[in-house]
Amino acid sequence: MTRLGDIWWLAIIVPFTCGAAVTLGCGGAVLWKRIVAAAICGVAAGILYTAISAIITQNPAGGEIVANCVWQMFIFALVSTIGAIATELKLSEPQAKKT
Repeated sequence: MTRLGDIWWLAIIVPFTCGAAVTLGCGGAVLWKRIVAAAICGVAAGILYTAISAIITQNPAGGEIVANCVWQMFIFALVSTIGAIATELKLSEPQAKKT
């Protein structure tokens, strides 16, 4: 099974970008909902990474897969949330319309 340490740069870039994309795609949602959505996206990315890695390597070690999946969900959710927060900080405040 591929370890996150082998592809650490991809394990940071993909969830960070997912968090930014979720923030931009949420539109006018409340801030906490955008953060939660980014974390859920990170968890889903961790599960997807584990599933694809297990299918490609055809590794039947169930206990190891579950442990890796839990860690990857945690790390991906954390990095995705950081991406969402960084995007929120970079966005400018909406301009008030003058009447």
